[in-house]
Amino acid sequence: MIDEKFFDYFIVQSEEVMEGKSVYWVAQSKTSNKLIYINSSIVKTVEWSKNTVINLSMEANQYSTIILHSFFFPYLNLFLRKLRKDIKVMWMFWGGDGYCFTTNEKQWYQPLTWEYKRGILNRNAGIIRTVSRKIDNFYSRFVRSHLTRRLIRKIDTCITWVRYDYEMIRHINPAMKWLHYSYFTTEQMGLYNVDLQKLDLNRIWLGNSATDTNNHFDALDYLKRIDWQGEIVVPLSYGSKAYAEDVIKYGVYNFGERFISLTTFMTLDQYHECMNSCGIIWMNHNRQQAAGNVVAALYMEKVVIMNPDNNLCKTLKEWNIFFAKQEDLKNATQVKSDALNRNRDIIISHFSRKESLADLHKIFCR
Repeated sequence: MIDEKFFDYFIVQSEEVMEGKSVYWVAQSKTSNKLIYINSSIVKTVEWSKNTVINLSMEANQYSTIILHSFFFPYLNLFLRKLRKDIKVMWMFWGGDGYCFTTNEKQWYQPLTWEYKRGILNRNAGIIRTVSRKIDNFYSRFVRSHLTRRLIRKIDTCITWVRYDYEMIRHINPAMKWLHYSYFTTEQMGLYNVDLQKLDLNRIWLGNSATDTNNHFDALDYLKRIDWQGEIVVPLSYGSKAYAEDVIKYGVYNFGERFISLTTFMTLDQYHECMNSCGIIWMNHNRQQAAGNVVAALYMEKVVIMNPDNNLCKTLKEWNIFFAKQEDLKNATQVKSDALNRNRDIIISHFSRKESLADLHKIFCR
C-alpha cells in the first residue's frame, strides 16, 4: 500500500479478523519520509524504487497471498513478474488506477471541463509546442493504458464494492474473480458522531477535490444558467493547486461571495461538519470517485446528485438508494424526505463493521 487515507481502516479490520497473520508494507521513495495519512504502528515502510523492487519481490515470495492496495506504484509490473507463480495476487480497485485502462479519457469529462483540459495543453505555447504537447499527452495515455492492462492480466482477484467497476474491466482478464469489500464502515468513519441537521437547500457541496474529473466548470455553468442564488461550498484542498486556482477564479467571477472554496486541510470530523452544513451534495463525476464522500452524505440524509452513468451511482441504485436529479436543483424542496431516511438505513446496513469484517474473512480464507 501507499501512504493514503482509509488504509488504517483496513489494518484495524485485518488484525481483528486474523491477528498477527499479515505484514503491511507502505511503499515510500525513501524510508526516512514521514507518513502523513497512515497512523498504524505495525506497518513496515519499504523503499520502493527501481533499485529495490526486485529484492522486495524476492522477500514477498515467502507469502502465499499479496494484496495490492491500488496500482499507484512505479515498477509494479517488474515486482509482479518476479513473484512465484503460485502466489495469489489480489487487487483493491482504488479508483483512478483502474480507470487508466483506456486511452479514451474524454469519456470521464463533460464538455466545458474537457475544453478546459484541452486548453491547458495550449496555454503559453505556439503551434509547434502545442502539437508536441498533445503528442506527448497521447503517448503518456497510451503507455498508462498498456501498463494498466498488463497489471490487470496478472491479477487473480479484483476486490471492490463497486460492482460496475469490476464489470468495466473484467474483459481484460476474464479469469479474474471478484470479491466484495469496502474500507469504509460507518463506525470507523466517525459518522455516528454526526448529528442530523435540518436540510439547508440553499447550500450546495460541490465535488470532493481539486481534480478535473469533478467536472466543476460544467456544474458551475449549470448553476449559473438556472440562476442559483444559494451558496456553493467547494472542497479544493486535495489535488492540483493550479486547477484549484482556476476553479476559484471561475466560481468567484460568476457567484462572488456565494462561492466558498475550502483550500486548507481539515480533519475528518471537521470535513464532515462542513459537509453536514450543506443540504445538497452534488458529485458531478462521470467516473467512480469520492466514494467516501457519497457514503457520508447519504448517511447524513442529504439530497445527493450524481451522474446516472457513474459506476458508483449504478451500484448504489441497485441497493435502492435514491438520488435526486440535476434538474431538481431548480426546485429542490420537492425532494421527499422519507427517501432520504431510507438512504441512511441502507448505508448503515451495507457499511457496518460486521459486514466489512465478514467480507474480509472471505478474502483471507479464499
